[in-house]
Amino acid sequence: MLQRGRQRQRERGTFSGGVVAWTPAELGADLALWLDADDASTITLNGSNVSQWDDKSGNDRHAAQATAADQPAYTTGGLDGKPVLTFAGGGDGFTLASGVGVPRDMFVVSRGSSYLFSANTATERLVYVPNSSALFWSTATGQPSNITVPGRSHTTYHVEGYHATGSSYEVVIDGASALSGSISGGWTNDNEFTQIGLQWAAQTGVPSWTGEIAEIIWTDKSLPNFDRQKLEGYLAWKWGLAENLPNDHPYRVGGSFFGFGSFRALSPSGSDLLVTSDGDVFIVQ
Repeated sequence: MLQRGRQRQRERGTFSGGVVAWTPAELGADLALWLDADDASTITLNGSNVSQWDDKSGNDRHAAQATAADQPAYTTGGLDGKPVLTFAGGGDGFTLASGVGVPRDMFVVSRGSSYLFSANTATERLVYVPNSSALFWSTATGQPSNITVPGRSHTTYHVEGYHATGSSYEVVIDGASALSGSISGGWTNDNEFTQIGLQWAAQTGVPSWTGEIAEIIWTDKSLPNFDRQKLEGYLAWKWGLAENLPNDHPYRVGGSFFGFGSFRALSPSGSDLLVTSDGDVFIVQ
């Protein structure tokens, strides 16, 4: 049976075919850092490796690595036919021109484990224990450590969200809340995140990031839920991961809102959905 309907983008109040495609640029001053491997104009190559990854937020927090041996590789066709940056562990990684602090929302499209973000100190770091889904995220005042993150695999690409504000944190995997908790004493602004993929200076025995990173979006403040969902939808549709979003996610079948695709097949329980670029939804049961 074929049913036809029209999908409405409620935030805009118009049909998705009649609006300009939404991008993270619409966050304006709230956007602190935006690194996009699919934007070749932001990539400076040293052979096949990346020496600088330019920040698209307008804040010039460019990510740079002057040491050739520690420059991640630029891998074409890495995810949904788009390029990604491949980190080989060891010393691969970048230092930002200026750090990003709290409160914050962080979104990453990646696959891998070990140091994802860190300050060049012992007090701020986000680490996945290699070859597992255990999270080690610490601050100067408290540290959730060795906590299993349900739904995360180090061998699979995910859209991951990390939300930290006040004394709380939450990890969201592919649009679904996976882990939440509190930080004893709350977050501090003393040590901003300044490194991508690199370990903090005092640490030994744990390698830098091993895996791929496709895109990073970081905000200067904690966003309302509807903006978080837009970022999740944007990244999921852009990188071919929309089918991983929960069935009730508002953008699981809303790729046209972000300007991606003319037809896209998704498979919620009991049916297939085909979404056209002008917002028509065809349900095949």
